[in-house]
Amino acid sequence: MKKRILIFAFVFLVFTGCGSDDYLCVATNQEELDAVTESSEDETELGSETIFIQLTGEVLRPGVYEMHQGARLYEAIELSGGLLDDAAEEINQVQILSDGQLIHIPSKEEFMEESERQKEDDDGLIDLNRATASELLSLPGIGENKANQIISFRDMNGSFSSKEDLMKVPGIKEGTYSKLEAYITVR
Repeated sequence: MKKRILIFAFVFLVFTGCGSDDYLCVATNQEELDAVTESSEDETELGSETIFIQLTGEVLRPGVYEMHQGARLYEAIELSGGLLDDAAEEINQVQILSDGQLIHIPSKEEFMEESERQKEDDDGLIDLNRATASELLSLPGIGENKANQIISFRDMNGSFSSKEDLMKVPGIKEGTYSKLEAYITVR
């Protein structure tokens, strides 16, 4: 009886592949062992890139949070316990977070006050850091392609520091800039 069980177990192992070399890696010398160890460390480092952000304002638990590289704001909000009832709804929860970023979730009242202040500051100029594609299209010499290039540049490189930074956008040279200068601002 024991002999039949052993034969059955051996046949089972052979046919299921449990004896396959794919499941076992044996280092035969120190160089191979070092290579396996380095490979494991590299995989751990690649998978463990983290960033730290700080959430303030209308979240259940404001504070500093450790996130994975490429995390989005909604993930940080979830970690913080969620938005409070008074949180402004107009926040961009899909924005990608970056290391060291401080994010303030405004209340509905704070958001309204900021909107009013922006209206007071509105001098008819297009703010390059806040302009939508349709607002950029209202500028002389800016078509859909250039408007999208400006927004893409802003998304990739962050806010414009000065109006002159517009010339860093591919396709916008001094001639185009001189036509736009009177119509744009950076706040």
